[in-house]
Amino acid sequence: MPMNIEYVGDFFAYFVIAFGAIILTPFTFKKFRSSKNSKEEEKLNEKREKHGNSKWFKKKEADLKTLGASPWISRFVILLCWAVLFFIGYTAPKPRKSSPSFLILLKSSA
Repeated sequence: MPMNIEYVGDFFAYFVIAFGAIILTPFTFKKFRSSKNSKEEEKLNEKREKHGNSKWFKKKEADLKTLGASPWISRFVILLCWAVLFFIGYTAPKPRKSSPSFLILLKSSA
């Protein structure tokens, strides 16, 4: 007894959506958490009164400010990736209206 299961949509697109969501979710939570100070910044704030004017303190403070990309750039990239996944999800279930060329040739010869 043959099974007549007709799949609607593109499996590869659904795979990309699932894999992308699994990868993007932790990054999203990490980048969009509350804007509290990091642990390193809290440690520096505790030492600010005692070591605020020293060279190593100012160097460490400058290094923390330039540590990574600007937060708005990384957040924009994450939002852009989510938008791409939503677009893939929106276009995946739509059936294709074009038929393969060999089917057109078979229909025209019959």
